[in-house]
Amino acid sequence: MEFERVVPRRLYHNGDGASPAVVAGIRKTYATSGWRGLCRARLAGGHEPPASLALLYAQVGDTEHAIEQLQKGYDERDFFLIFVGVDPILAELHSDPRFVEITRRIGVG
Repeated sequence: MEFERVVPRRLYHNGDGASPAVVAGIRKTYATSGWRGLCRARLAGGHEPPASLALLYAQVGDTEHAIEQLQKGYDERDFFLIFVGVDPILAELHSDPRFVEITRRIGVG
């Protein structure tokens, strides 16, 4: 099924297993809105750390908010920022001077 192929399991499965209602909601959002719609729904939820928000914003093409979240993650010492230099989702940001500066400050650029 396309959903299982496209949507990473970590979005709907925690260590104990997501409830059927949560999985059904994610499936419905993906079916009606696609990957970008699912990313937008996660952004609307507001329960993500800055590095995760940066990835979501990058996936929906919102460079300004992605950079803003990377900066916020740096300010808050978000552990997951150590991966921003190699995450292919952020490849579009690599030429942005603000991204270059943030990765330099993190020590991964």
